[in-house]
Amino acid sequence: MSKQLLILRHAKSDHGDRTLSDHDRPLNARGREAAGTMGQFMKKQGLEPDLALCSSAVRTTETLSLLAQAGGMHPKTEFQDLLYLASATAMLELISTRAQREEQVLLVGHNPGSEDLLHVLGLGMHEMPTCTLAQVELEIDDWVLATGSVQARLLNLWLVKSLPEI
Repeated sequence: MSKQLLILRHAKSDHGDRTLSDHDRPLNARGREAAGTMGQFMKKQGLEPDLALCSSAVRTTETLSLLAQAGGMHPKTEFQDLLYLASATAMLELISTRAQREEQVLLVGHNPGSEDLLHVLGLGMHEMPTCTLAQVELEIDDWVLATGSVQARLLNLWLVKSLPEI
């Protein structure tokens, strides 16, 4: 048996307002468009997560909202402070405690954690620019096993700027 983990780095954020903390930065126009494009692409690919675990940062919550709206997705969603700039280990621990019977989990986070997670899963080093989606198959039958030694396979890595026209 296997489970699917979708790892999404947030879309491009706006650095214009220097009074905002890093946590409170919203998406810029390019980021909003990219999140919508990725949502439409996910729908076309049949990738509709059962559960979305999302960092509580403004740029990640906006990314998920626009992605879900554009893709017509309605996953059970949890916004987690723990995912803000989380390590790969912290991400796996959260998945193992929050995901239960879901077959497909979407994790919306940041770098370097998103790239590090692929590496920790034994999938090598991959660059994940903003709004990049990794589709990973984990050879587990229960998410609680995600923190152990797990066989993983990188099925796809999609950069939003390289997606075909929707």
